[in-house]
Amino acid sequence: NGSQIEGIPRVQATLGLDYSNPLGWEARIDGYWVGNNNVSQRPPYAVWNGFVSKALGHGLAVKFGVWNIFNGAAQNFGYFGHQVFIPENQFFHDTNSIQQFLSTGSGEQFGLPARAFLFTLSQSI
Repeated sequence: NGSQIEGIPRVQATLGLDYSNPLGWEARIDGYWVGNNNVSQRPPYAVWNGFVSKALGHGLAVKFGVWNIFNGAAQNFGYFGHQVFIPENQFFHDTNSIQQFLSTGSGEQFGLPARAFLFTLSQSI
């Protein structure tokens, strides 16, 4: 019938930029944009991740990264009744997202983990 499938955004985008040089340095940034109708039950959002690494020789490498650099769409808990309202058919008569949660139990908005810093030391054999 041409309608959109629940939980699958009609529009998504990704962008990744990577730089490396012969001295063993590498840097990368990745961006993700997710449109409406996403599995997190929230309005469209963007998230950016990145890292900088350096090869130290003898198979050793050190990496510093940041997950969710700008803290986009971050929240520690699910919020009941805060999700995007999903219009219903003639069998359901909810007029807002809180009623939708109370009658169907599907009204929880989720977020991404807050900004996190990562430090890695690795050894290649």
